[in-house]
Amino acid sequence: MTEFLRYPFNKNRKNKISGIIYPSSQNRNHKSAVFFWDDELSKEKVKLNKLERKKII
Repeated sequence: MTEFLRYPFNKNRKNKISGIIYPSSQNRNHKSAVFFWDDELSKEKVKLNKLERKKII
């Protein structure tokens, strides 16, 4: 759905839309976001948390 919104709305715009914030479908009173960035810009802007995995057996 977000890709559907990304291209038509940015086609002839000087100031391109870089993302959308919308109501979360999983958590009431929370929001979700999508950013229209390429890989390189994502690496600059987003800090990923390192996950710790434990084996459960």
